Amino acid sequence: MKWHHVEMGKVANVVSGFGFPREFQGLTDEEFPFFKVSDMNLPGNEKCMTTIANTISGATLKKLKAKAFPKGTIIFPKIGAAIATNKKRVLTQPSVVDNNVMGLIPKSQINSWYLYYWMLQFDLRSVSNIGPVPSMRKTEVERVSIPLPPPSEQRRIVEILDQADALRKKRAEADAKASRILPALFYGMFGDPATNPKGWEQKSFDDTFDDCTAKFPKLQRNAYHQAGKFPVVDQGKELIAGYTDDKSLVTAVDQSVIVFGDHTRIVKFVDFPFVAGADGSRVFMAKKGFLPAFLACQLELQP
Repeated sequence: MKWHHVEMGKVANVVSGFGFPREFQGLTDEEFPFFKVSDMNLPGNEKCMTTIANTISGATLKKLKAKAFPKGTIIFPKIGAAIATNKKRVLTQPSVVDNNVMGLIPKSQINSWYLYYWMLQFDLRSVSNIGPVPSMRKTEVERVSIPLPPPSEQRRIVEILDQADALRKKRAEADAKASRILPALFYGMFGDPATNPKGWEQKSFDDTFDDCTAKFPKLQRNAYHQAGKFPVVDQGKELIAGYTDDKSLVTAVDQSVIVFGDHTRIVKFVDFPFVAGADGSRVFMAKKGFLPAFLACQLELQP
């Protein structure tokens, strides 16, 4: 379906944040939240800015010649390496942001959540300058072309994506619960792999695994997107670290694999097509006669 496209400046006010002098930081009981780029990484701020580290009073706002942006404003980094993280967040109450942050205040013809979801797939680097310190200009963001379906269609899109997001959260919760339960079940059935109390036959690592890391092209972290066709799996804590649309980086294999972090020692059992991310992640396959899922548990429980 083809929709009418408009420039971002037609449907949203593009705004920038304000300086936040150190002497005003650290207060937590003032009128307005004051968010910095680093606050986007705080637990609870993965989508909406609900975890607050700093607040500011109305009187101080006037003194700094700053102002609060309304609920529903979409914010993102506008200076430095943080642009490449492609983080987008939504304000849940009138809030102030620092001068390393840019925001989109939706106008009446666009749904705030539709704009947020559309921004998730938008690469901020496409409107940043190339230099020692990347940055974005308001005029460049205002010229970004965005599809504008009718309001009813915007609401329908938001409903579908909200449902998908809820399912993703449930999957993450189920995975977290499984990560707690499975080790206990494994110990109960097979004993501690380190002490082998049941006297199972033991094999060396080289007898059970094939290191196939070289077969998987690596995608550098600064090329991860927050949305895309193919998930990126690296040595980080989360199973999926990002996304890419580059199909050429997806390695076709006929069995599940194990991604292991050289630095983090995190073990991930991967049973779907993916792109290997960043340096430090190794990809192992189980040799004939061994179950990948069983070996993944063995690796994860090693001291």
